[in-house]
Amino acid sequence: MPNFRPLFGGAGTLVGGLLLCYFLGDSLPAPASVIVNGCANKVGFVHSGSNIGQNCAGPKVVGGQAVGIATASGTTLAAGALSVTTGNALAVFVGYLAATNTATVADTAGNTFTLGAACNEDGNEHGIWFWAANVTGNASDVVTVTFGLSQGHREITVFQFSGASTSAPKDFNGACGTNNSITPTATSAAFTTTAANEVLLAGVQGGTNSNTFTAGAGYTLGTAIGGVAGGRTEFKSVSAIQTGVTASMTFGTNTAWAVTILTIK
Repeated sequence: MPNFRPLFGGAGTLVGGLLLCYFLGDSLPAPASVIVNGCANKVGFVHSGSNIGQNCAGPKVVGGQAVGIATASGTTLAAGALSVTTGNALAVFVGYLAATNTATVADTAGNTFTLGAACNEDGNEHGIWFWAANVTGNASDVVTVTFGLSQGHREITVFQFSGASTSAPKDFNGACGTNNSITPTATSAAFTTTAANEVLLAGVQGGTNSNTFTAGAGYTLGTAIGGVAGGRTEFKSVSAIQTGVTASMTFGTNTAWAVTILTIK
């Protein structure tokens, strides 16, 4: 039986167009597989579906994000329900406008969340990441942040990841960048990762309500919070260690801001 292989040789990804093959003869091995619009042997980046643009070999952001916002004073804020799969990882960005406060995070499934480094702009804007490893799943998981003091404007965004480390999904957290002047772009401090395949996350809290946002180069905006939101998240899938890089986000209306980074491996 004659064998045929793609002209480019070996396993590969075909995004569209004409697939060319050449004749190999009877004595060569079976033809290599061709994966159309997907991942072959976890090489390269996903070309279609909900994980488009993400690294085949690394952790992946699952679907959209659950979000929540409140402006009336209170001590809690819940995100919308999210279908969470056992063994995945969760990351939660909390942004708020206040001089000072403390925060903890819990969810319906009873998962344990680790508190990250707070990023506090001197005047008003605050942001902080939380994360949970190897979570217990729940078909309608609700993540809630609880503040130590009654809090006015507050926002929450919840990410879910498949393929992340089940013991320690967090690689880097911090690189806080702040500015209490009115500027068009929020930029983190420089940061460095330790693993090749990661998802980089930036959480931004601005001081201007009902703002609009443009993601930094290579990043994708997280789900819009809506309402009078002054903050947003963004993420980027990478396949090489990042050294001394920054993340940025541009506002539609200039504002003061705080931005902080979390990377998932």
